Amino acid sequence: MRKPFHTEAIFDIMAKHWGILYIYQDQELPSPPSNVTGELLNFTRLLAAMSKKWIVKLYEAAIDADWELVFQLLEEIPESHAFELQTLRNWVMKFQFEKILDLTEPLVGEY
Repeated sequence: MRKPFHTEAIFDIMAKHWGILYIYQDQELPSPPSNVTGELLNFTRLLAAMSKKWIVKLYEAAIDADWELVFQLLEEIPESHAFELQTLRNWVMKFQFEKILDLTEPLVGEY
């Protein structure tokens, strides 16, 4: 197998040599509200709903690129912010921690 490795190729090889079968589940993502504009999300409202301590923890976890801790912290977000939560999860899965830092850094500087 040559670089760059492609995920599908790795899974195909494991299935071929080890007899592994994969079962895929479709995951339905929440759809954005119909009134969403270019500013898509209201992270200001989300962050206002969270404690200062939580925001600092999220900021520090994003600095460390600690995706496990970030996911744990995201579990504390109320379901009323489902679309924002899904966006944050997507950022973490794509290692886009700088976006989380951009959101939290101005607030952390205030403490």
